[in-house]
Amino acid sequence: MYQMQRIISKHQHTDGLIALYPQHQMSGDISYDFGPNQGHGTLSNVGSRYSDHSVTRGHYMNASKYDAKLSSYNDIYSATLANPNLLLNGDFETAGAGDPDFWASWNEFIAGGAPLADEGAIVNTGARAAKFTYTGFGLSAINQVITVVAGKKYRLRFAARGDGTVGGRYQIYDISNVGNIVALTVTGVTAAVYTRVDVEFTAPVGCTSIRVYFYGPTAVGSCYVDTAEVKKVTNLDFNPDAGAAFVFMKTDAAWAEGINRYAIKLAADANNQISIYKTVAADTVYVRYESNNNSKLMDFDGLTWTTMGWSCVGVMWDRLVNNKVRVWLDGVDTDGGVDLKPWFGDLAANLTVIGASANDGSDPWDGGLGIVALYNQVLSDEQMAWLSKP
Repeated sequence: MYQMQRIISKHQHTDGLIALYPQHQMSGDISYDFGPNQGHGTLSNVGSRYSDHSVTRGHYMNASKYDAKLSSYNDIYSATLANPNLLLNGDFETAGAGDPDFWASWNEFIAGGAPLADEGAIVNTGARAAKFTYTGFGLSAINQVITVVAGKKYRLRFAARGDGTVGGRYQIYDISNVGNIVALTVTGVTAAVYTRVDVEFTAPVGCTSIRVYFYGPTAVGSCYVDTAEVKKVTNLDFNPDAGAAFVFMKTDAAWAEGINRYAIKLAADANNQISIYKTVAADTVYVRYESNNNSKLMDFDGLTWTTMGWSCVGVMWDRLVNNKVRVWLDGVDTDGGVDLKPWFGDLAANLTVIGASANDGSDPWDGGLGIVALYNQVLSDEQMAWLSKP
């Protein structure tokens, strides 16, 4: 018990901690395991023992091949990790009424030879994007009104693309006070590849609503916008660009069941995820950091997991400064990857889980899961080694 308390205390006293799911404080052996190979009886008895110990989110977790038991702890998506997009239909996937209302929730303006188009081929995510074209005269723009709180900080984030020569523009307007928060500004993206643009701003005193604009270019050519969002900037957010995760885990290494087994998954969608899982191969554990369909898959420098008692896997990602992801095992820096792509999307409730790959119990972990900790800032190598060492 002392060891688990010491590990919990380490995390509780480290800056950047946003979520800590500690092992249930049971008496006796801290590595107590209700699995079918531990001599605790049949499936029904195992389930009963789980109920007796009130296993809920944040307590001791053990899938033990039984999907039914996942329902007690698998969904770790919560208000502290969620930060909803205040822009509606920011991915432009929902069609409008037509003629020429292309996208639901957006106000569209087209004048002269500057048409808008519902782009279905050149997209950042999904199947649709907004395309703006300038032919030498006229103007095209889209905008949306959202509610804000005065004095609070927000972030406008979107994917912008040019045609190799021209790019688009954006603007944030204070409706309440009738004035710009961010004046009409070029995106700075003219390349023919989607690039993420981040703009932080504070709602002025007295401001309760703003209007977010996207405009077409002022020179002949085309530009595109996709995956747009406005979110509050808080200290409790999950941060896919800079953060860390630790999972204390235990399992039988001799799996040969033909499915993957997930210890943890944090995902917006299939192309933006952080996960620790054991593959169909009995001796292989992977850490995956995938952003914008660019995957870094790490296997602890090819370590073969012939036996596996209690161990800690730590993963730290830093896209903003060093543009790399690193993996630690029991205090040792083992593996990593570089050249991380921008992450798009908020964590999805059905894909943010402990002990499975989705909250329907898919690909359940087989073995014990103890402490899980999440951070929303980059930790030093020394901190990663200290926190991941049991």
